[in-house]
Amino acid sequence: MICKIKEISGMFSVAGYENQLTSYILNEVKDYCDESYIDKIGNVILRKKGKGEKVLINTPISSEGLFVTFITDDLKGRFKTVGKLDALKIIGKTVVNEKGEILGIIRGETPESDDPDNLYIDFGVSEKSDVPVKEGEILSLNKEFYHINGGVYGTDIEKGTNIYAVLSLVKEIKSDCDLYFAFTVMDNVGFKGAKTAAFELKPDYAIILSHSYCDAAETNIKSGNGVCVRITDSHFIINKKMRDYATDKLKAGNIPYQIEILSKSGLVNNEMMYMNNGILTLNLNLPVTGSGELLKGAKIKDIENYIKAIKEITG
Repeated sequence: MICKIKEISGMFSVAGYENQLTSYILNEVKDYCDESYIDKIGNVILRKKGKGEKVLINTPISSEGLFVTFITDDLKGRFKTVGKLDALKIIGKTVVNEKGEILGIIRGETPESDDPDNLYIDFGVSEKSDVPVKEGEILSLNKEFYHINGGVYGTDIEKGTNIYAVLSLVKEIKSDCDLYFAFTVMDNVGFKGAKTAAFELKPDYAIILSHSYCDAAETNIKSGNGVCVRITDSHFIINKKMRDYATDKLKAGNIPYQIEILSKSGLVNNEMMYMNNGILTLNLNLPVTGSGELLKGAKIKDIENYIKAIKEITG
């Protein structure tokens, strides 16, 4: 499990350029599905046919990155960020291309400034012909991964864990429902992939799998206390039918869970519940530490319970 999460977390998947990861996902599970394809926007869509109601299981797969805007006369690579990256926290980090090649280090003109316009990529070259990128190229932070005691920590650990969990589910689940799995792109630039998938597939129910920060300002979630059933945030209030269904299933499976209540923050793809004629939506999350940090963390026992919870609720 840990090796797989590390492998998935380390893949290049900057918003709009997730093709390396989507190809991996499709190849991993296409033999376990009745239908499998990549749609026009880049989402991986899988189907396991059933005679029951249509259920969509959604997990986002994009990561933050850098878009090279221009190369200065003194050979500095200026860029804008793709997704939310804190300027102060990425200074000194290395950047890679889609092949995983380290191309440079992020520097700051003024190290203490939190203005993204203060940053540049130092390529370590003295001739323009040696600059390893072109304007318009997409780069990613060089991703880190650590297994420490009872937890895993890394860049994109939350995405890697969710993807691993759903891939495991696709391979093992047997259900009477007509199951669709959507690994959706461009989540960190407005959840465009999730909205597109929901509009196309028109499910009766949707289960959105993401993460909840245990150390965010307004949270009541604790690491190690079980999976998170989010009942409200700034974008939605869960339907009572879905809340009762999820908690009853978790109780029956003896799976520890926490009720999450947010007011100021939230997951934009929860808005899919308002699409079409309405989609009954459940948001089930993995507890993660490292809110606002580059390296996130998750306890192994939370990951194991999270995978059990997904199987219990969707089975």
